[in-house]
Formats: sequence, C-alpha cells, structure tokens
Amino acid sequence: MRFRLFFIIFLFGLLPVESSAAELETRLARLEFRDPALLQQFNSRVRLGLSNSLGRLRSQVLIEDDVSNKVDLIYGRVQEILDMHSRPEGLTIVLLPSEAEVQQVYQKQYNRHPGYIAFFSPEQNSIYLAVDKVDIRVLAHEMAHAVIHQFFQKRPPERVHELLAQYVERQFKASR
Repeated sequence: MRFRLFFIIFLFGLLPVESSAAELETRLARLEFRDPALLQQFNSRVRLGLSNSLGRLRSQVLIEDDVSNKVDLIYGRVQEILDMHSRPEGLTIVLLPSEAEVQQVYQKQYNRHPGYIAFFSPEQNSIYLAVDKVDIRVLAHEMAHAVIHQFFQKRPPERVHELLAQYVERQFKASR
C-alpha cells in the first residue's frame, strides 16, 4: 500500500505544472507577466512617437515583436544618453497590473513602503513596473538604474544614481 501511494505521488510530481506566468525574451532583457493583457497594456502605454509601430503597419506587427523592439530601442537610447555601453546580463522586466502590486513587491524585498509605481532591484537585476501607470519616461528611468548598475563595478551613491536616472527621464520627455 505504501509503495502504491508513493508511486502515485511520484507520478503526480512528473506532471507538468500549469504556470500562470509568461515570458518574452528580447535581445537585451526578459519580460515576465502573468497575463497577455498586461503585455498588450504595456505596449499601448509605452509609446515611441508618432508611428509607435517602428514604421510598419500595425496589422503586420505581432505584439511580442513590437514590445521586444521597443524595449531594446529604449534600452539602447538610455545607454546612448548616459554614454554607458555594456551588454545587460540577465535583466528582467516584471510587468505587474498595479501600483499596489509593485509596492507589495518592494515591501517584501526591502521592508519599506515608499509608494513607487516602478523600481529597479539591483539584487534581482529586475525592473518592476505598474503597467497601469507606466509610460516611456518611467521605463527609461528604471532602465537607467539598470544601465548604471551594470556599468560600474563599484556602485555610485544612491543620490548620483537617482540624478542620472532623472536626467535620462528628462531626455525622453524632451524628445516627445
């Protein structure tokens, strides 16, 4: 009887587990999201400019390709603005539905509640974004933190980090 119970438990352990998370790999980052609707919302909120579809007809562009291209283009632009060029290693962008969920993650990681709509976690090498609040400037700001973190062997003071990220954000605001 014990063997039969053990065997059944073993077989259930081999079954694939249904995961509610999805991923999108770009050249420079990996996006994680629970629901494809989050990717759609992210895509519609992060606007590159007038075309917003990289010069192609919208009907011909898969959302995954559009998001991937946007993320890589924005990351490259952030590197240009900062003049810090290094290939990101294992950068993850986590799309969360709301500011409250971003704050929950921050609270769990840092045991503080600052009220951010997005943040970069150097320990996780991850950007966490509230998709309902994100825009190109927020994404560029957080990507600046990631670029700075990747570029320097010794981390600059937090105030310098923030000033550089704000500078990048202003550059994106000015180019709209």
